[in-house]
Amino acid sequence: MQANHRRVLALLNRGHNAAEVASEVGLSRKRVFDLARRHEAPTNPIVRPGGRIEKQIVRASRVLTIPEISRAFRIAESKVKEILSRVDRETKATL
Repeated sequence: MQANHRRVLALLNRGHNAAEVASEVGLSRKRVFDLARRHEAPTNPIVRPGGRIEKQIVRASRVLTIPEISRAFRIAESKVKEILSRVDRETKATL
């Protein structure tokens, strides 16, 4: 595997989204998505606070583990933890 490809996968696994990675390494977004798919890496779509995907992640957290959610939504585990932590803090702040 090329060093550039290893860098792409490392950035994706750290939680950077595909567009950020493409810009950082000088590849097209399509190439980044292709590499992510080939290596089963997350692509880290943007999850808006209060948005549909965030709500789905919260619901999924009731029955799935963080690694399972990560694979299902193609989001790095660190980002899943960040999302759930933020939602938990916001929920506690409103109580």
